[in-house]
Amino acid sequence: MDSTLKVEVTHLPGIAIVTLAGEARLQLRSLEVEITRLSAERVGAVILDMAGISLVSSLGMGLLVSLRNGLKRREGRLLAVGIQPLVLDSFQRSRLDNIFELFDTLDAAVASANAGLPLTGHG
Repeated sequence: MDSTLKVEVTHLPGIAIVTLAGEARLQLRSLEVEITRLSAERVGAVILDMAGISLVSSLGMGLLVSLRNGLKRREGRLLAVGIQPLVLDSFQRSRLDNIFELFDTLDAAVASANAGLPLTGHG
């Protein structure tokens, strides 16, 4: 399995879906670039699809906290789908599990994000 972090962003109206795969260890430039881009776009909600993430380092956690803080300042939301048990355990130990709204499926997260967004949003 390739452990290199892969970041792919898909846009829906007012929502950015960030699909992560690999390991979020030290080489986090791609994630940092996307977080900066999402902050500039001012989306109403970001959904992290973390089903493909097997490890998140403290640096990776820090980037996710930065994303959450940026969204929170604009009354945006951070949702997460598919957090693997070992990654969730790391978040719980760090007390970061509460920065996400957790969902079992991407469809459920999108529905929740849509329910909380104004009728006009960035697409």
